[in-house]
Amino acid sequence: MTSTCVTVAVPPRGSVAALLDGRPVEEVFTAAERLRCAERPGLGRAAGLLAAKRAVLAALGAPDGVRWADVEVLPDAVRCPDPARCTASHPPAVRLRGALPDRLAPGESVTVSISHARTVAVALAVRR
Repeated sequence: MTSTCVTVAVPPRGSVAALLDGRPVEEVFTAAERLRCAERPGLGRAAGLLAAKRAVLAALGAPDGVRWADVEVLPDAVRCPDPARCTASHPPAVRLRGALPDRLAPGESVTVSISHARTVAVALAVRR
C-alpha cells in the first residue's frame, strides 16, 4: 500500500487558470470536472481536484508528461446516476485513462479523499 498527501494553496482571488501554473484548463480537468467546478463559486473545489490529481499521479509514480486529464475525479458513480451533475457530497471516485491504468498491478486500485478550506485544499491518494 502506498499513500500520498498533497496540498494546494487556494489564492484569495483569481481564476482556475491561476491554480494551474500556465497549463490550459482543458489539459488538467475533464469536461465533467470543469462542469462540477463551475457549479460553486470560489476555487476550493478546483484546488481540491488539483490536489487529488497530483496525489494520484504521485501514488502511481507517473512520469512527467502524463496528461493530467487522464486522472478524473468525480463523485462515486455507483451512488449517483449522473456524477457530472451530482450536487451531493458522495465520496470521490478515481477514473484512470490512457497509460495510467497500466501502472496498477492486477487487483490494485487508487482511492482518494479530498478536503478544502478557504486558503488550502488537501488530498490523500491511497494505492492498494
